[in-house]
Amino acid sequence: MQSSHVKARRSIAALTVASCILVALGASSSCADEAGRVGASEVPRPARRPAPAASPAEEDARAPEPPTIDVGGRVVDDLEGAIVGRPVTVVDQRGKRQEVLTDEDGGFWAMGVAPPYDVLVDQAPSGVVITPLVFLGLRRADPRLEVFERQGTTSRPAAQPIRIGVKLPPCRATEGSCWVSVVTSSPSGGGGTAGSYVDGTEHAVYELDHAWREVTTRPAEKIDVHVLVGDAEYTQYAYAALSRVPVHPGEPSDLGVVVPMPVPSTEPVSVAGHTNGLPEGWQWTLSSQLELPGGAAISLRYEWSAASSMRLPGLPGATWRVGAWAQHPPTPDRPYFHRSSQAWSGTLPLSAANVAIDVPTAPEPIRPSMEGTLSRRSVGLAWDGHVPALASVVLVDLVRGKQRFRAFTSEPEIALRRLEALGLPRLEPGEHVFDLTTTPGAIVDELVEPDEYQRKSRADVHVPGSTTYQRFRFVVTQ
Repeated sequence: MQSSHVKARRSIAALTVASCILVALGASSSCADEAGRVGASEVPRPARRPAPAASPAEEDARAPEPPTIDVGGRVVDDLEGAIVGRPVTVVDQRGKRQEVLTDEDGGFWAMGVAPPYDVLVDQAPSGVVITPLVFLGLRRADPRLEVFERQGTTSRPAAQPIRIGVKLPPCRATEGSCWVSVVTSSPSGGGGTAGSYVDGTEHAVYELDHAWREVTTRPAEKIDVHVLVGDAEYTQYAYAALSRVPVHPGEPSDLGVVVPMPVPSTEPVSVAGHTNGLPEGWQWTLSSQLELPGGAAISLRYEWSAASSMRLPGLPGATWRVGAWAQHPPTPDRPYFHRSSQAWSGTLPLSAANVAIDVPTAPEPIRPSMEGTLSRRSVGLAWDGHVPALASVVLVDLVRGKQRFRAFTSEPEIALRRLEALGLPRLEPGEHVFDLTTTPGAIVDELVEPDEYQRKSRADVHVPGSTTYQRFRFVVTQ
């Protein structure tokens, strides 16, 4: 039997708790403290239960919002012509989707975008058939998106036909024939032609078109003409030049006859291309170019070999550069198969003695496998990404005779769900062609750089660089 003292203390505790329940919200905690002190040894406390785990949706709601940017971009052609009224879709990392049209300047805006974001430049509402362009993983707030088309006709100045006679030096080649290269250059145009001759030939006439790269010629623009003559062994050279030829687009210019004069040759230089892991039997090509002050480029040696040696014409102020290209031998029974890699040296001084060009190997395809299959329900396209690179992917539907899309990304894969989020339909069953071009060391934001100087420097042949290319057929299954 409990003692009367214990009963009394329990009664006091019960009264204390009951009185605390009647206290208005926000009252002092002294009631609870008092109840705990009174009969604490006799009143058991309930076990504390852990709070229930938050659902994924609740976790997402609690997560801080990622920082956002306002994207103001332009859609243009390669001559900076505005692409007007073009649908553009933007999907950011949160899945937020915005659909806009380009204005009369090719501009578009998407507000509150959480980078990285994806962009689709779709076909025109008028039904003009183009390849939808996809840019994946952009971070820039001011992208310049270049499409491979023009709206309306583009009027460039008519090419300027040029005719020039050459008094040829004696051809002292011990084997083969001598050669002549004629090139023209100007700030907004250029042209070239070449020919060969044997000993005993004294004169030749060469005709070429000086074509324009821009929509108008530049003020006070003039044309320079260069004539370089060499032997088959690339050891002896003669050179002549005409400068400041007047610009008359569409009108023929007869420049008379020039007499190339002998120029000294450099010491022999060796050139070689190599790569690691290249299969046996691949074909090698080496090419070299002489670049003169003012920008004129004259092709020198071009041969099917992985190594060569030559002397260079010692023209004042000239530089040169070398390119190496390795490709899988052509296979007539596989018309959609091609693999190749190339690299270039960048600008070299004429004093360079030994030039080695490292040619990268193309990344191995993962999905689809080489000439294999890919389910239309697959997670997407993927390739070996051991070497970071900018990738350009073109997918062609052979059954329906159209390009499905062209995508640019710095990632080694393209998830089909990302394409579907941009509005592209799923792949249809049947034969397709997969084209993959990679530029090691580049990123997608460099591709959409709005500053012309920085954008062109990315693909400048005057600095070392490389690229890989592969194409193969595969089958999309259900």
